[in-house]
Amino acid sequence: MSTTKHILKKAEWSHLYDQMLSLVPEAFDSDKQALNLMHGTWQNSGNQRLYTSCLDGTALGYYPNIDLDTCKQAVAHSAKEAKDWAKVDLDKRKEMVQQALLDLRKHEELLALVLMWEIGKPYDQALDDVQRCIDGVQWYIDEIESLLGNRK
Repeated sequence: MSTTKHILKKAEWSHLYDQMLSLVPEAFDSDKQALNLMHGTWQNSGNQRLYTSCLDGTALGYYPNIDLDTCKQAVAHSAKEAKDWAKVDLDKRKEMVQQALLDLRKHEELLALVLMWEIGKPYDQALDDVQRCIDGVQWYIDEIESLLGNRK
């Protein structure tokens, strides 16, 4: 006995992928493969590995893997960016993070549906995870001054 799967149009992987391509086209190459954000630019690492959905084996795309040396360079660059970020005025950092949260909130459903395909979470749990992540960061924005106390 076989079961037929029924996927809502809005939850079809091709539809979700098209949305991601539309929202952040710079994060994909001309073949519509995902890129890595390294050194402030989206790059093709050249070492792509197919990834499939744990739900049904649907091919979702290719992981943009990087080699060890590239990874070390990316971590070093990130450490420098963290030092630069620490120099940004707290109010400006809060404003920038708040904007990122607003952008994430606009796309909660897309993020939840992608999580369903990528890690097999039921929709309600995936949406809850996305919302809890956003709410957690929002809490830090709201409470940062009291958490810092007398520190900068």
